[in-house]
Amino acid sequence: MIPIKNAKEIEKMRQACRTASDILDRVSDLVRPGITTKEVDEAAADFMNEAGVKSAFLGYRLGHRVFPGNICISLNDEVVHGIGSQRRIQYGEIVKLDIGIIQDGWVGDNATTVPVGIVDESTDQL
Repeated sequence: MIPIKNAKEIEKMRQACRTASDILDRVSDLVRPGITTKEVDEAAADFMNEAGVKSAFLGYRLGHRVFPGNICISLNDEVVHGIGSQRRIQYGEIVKLDIGIIQDGWVGDNATTVPVGIVDESTDQL
């Protein structure tokens, strides 16, 4: 049976999603040529700390594997749920950002794709 949420629970869910959306907007604004995906991930962690929330992804376990990133970040045709690294973002790429937070016991999860400058037609199709 699916548990039905009450109005108070639904409002807490909305607030977690709003907070995640606000953080995603701030992170998206950082995406530019030359920044590393790790720097973007670390900035997201700072924004989460400022908001008083925790990453829903950091430390997530699946069997013996543990997710090491605060957010998921992938470039171009990479599959989603990438991990920040020393790779520098280049002009003409697309950056996929997925942010999940835990706020008051509720998860807010938002994602977007950010073009870095003008992208070519094949990249735009991704």
